[in-house]
Amino acid sequence: MASYSSFSFGPAPWFTGLNYTAWKRRMQNFLWGIDEGLWSTVRDGPLEMNLEEHNTWTAEQRKSAHLNCRAMHILQSAMSLDEADKVEHCESVML
Repeated sequence: MASYSSFSFGPAPWFTGLNYTAWKRRMQNFLWGIDEGLWSTVRDGPLEMNLEEHNTWTAEQRKSAHLNCRAMHILQSAMSLDEADKVEHCESVML
């Protein structure tokens, strides 16, 4: 039986700045298919934590930070440079 984690999803939906609603819906399915936690992080945001005190984070905070970074990487990699420049300053992937 195949494992979901070994399934290849292909490239992420590409966003050029047009038809955000359709792209968001496709990206939701893409992220959820990789890891439900990725979409939950986009929808709800990561846990509150102080970046300067990362050595005191709990396992749950570390997992949240990891999901946030993964989701940000996927989203930024799925945008044209013009669109990625608009969100470059963001520290959280939350909608």
